[in-house]
Amino acid sequence: MRSIDADGSRHAEQELRALKRLQIIRHPYLLSLERYDVVEGRLVLRFDYQPNSRWSVQGSFLMSRGQGFHTYDNVQNEFLVSYVKPMRGAVNDGTGETPVSYPLRFSFGLQQQTFYDFPGGGRTTVLPVIRLTLF
Repeated sequence: MRSIDADGSRHAEQELRALKRLQIIRHPYLLSLERYDVVEGRLVLRFDYQPNSRWSVQGSFLMSRGQGFHTYDNVQNEFLVSYVKPMRGAVNDGTGETPVSYPLRFSFGLQQQTFYDFPGGGRTTVLPVIRLTLF
């Protein structure tokens, strides 16, 4: 990827090099850049912080484009705090009881969506997010 800017400036190349350097940094007490992509000239970022095996914090940033109708061009941000608790049980596999453990993840946070070209007053929406994940 040489450039994201339509005018071909070097600014986008410099930002991509900085993101590559930032992604290399791994430290237990720092937020790590898990992933970044450029999809159709739009930036997508994902951050993750896990202080221990049960708690984690995730963040994401996404720029999207309304195909053919730019009123729906938007930026979406999400911030989640998650807690994982193993559900333990036993399964009889025909030869006896076998202990099993399934990860149960409870996540809560906020999601913000901003439409820059949307007419009217409702350009930014903030929603609460609650997720329950098994496996």
